[in-house]
Amino acid sequence: MTFTKPDWRSNDNLPAGKGATAQEFVATVGDYKLEIKVAPWGEGDLKVNGREISRVEDARNRREAFARLAGIAERYLTEQIGKSRRAT
Repeated sequence: MTFTKPDWRSNDNLPAGKGATAQEFVATVGDYKLEIKVAPWGEGDLKVNGREISRVEDARNRREAFARLAGIAERYLTEQIGKSRRAT
């Protein structure tokens, strides 16, 4: 499997916009389903296949929390794909 950057999409099942308490974004890369949920005050978490991988609690706002978690997701995918290539 080759690494492709996640194409983050907003979860249409949750309310979005300025008044929303939390926003959720999803992406799929190969067998990995990624979810990022962020709050306006700068907290957020990253889940991969339903398992929490990382959490941010000290970002300035939801944009910074999302950017940090998206970067962590890319590093995670790179590591996992590298491990699967070495195992074969």
